Amino acid sequence: MTGTNGKTTVATATLQLLRATGLRAAGCDSTGIDDVHGSLEAYWGATLRLFEEHLRPDGVAVLATDCAQWR
Repeated sequence: MTGTNGKTTVATATLQLLRATGLRAAGCDSTGIDDVHGSLEAYWGATLRLFEEHLRPDGVAVLATDCAQWR
């Protein structure tokens, strides 16, 4: 059973599947951070590095418009 639309459930299941295959994976959702990064600030720093270091200049990223960290 899920809360509203099942987003957290799907994200959590995906995180667990990735880890079960031996991949290192982290998650941040409405229930908090899975403590791979240690803090929310470290999580956002790692996320920002993904965009700075790996997103091509002509690449596309999808972000939540109500996310204060991206303003």
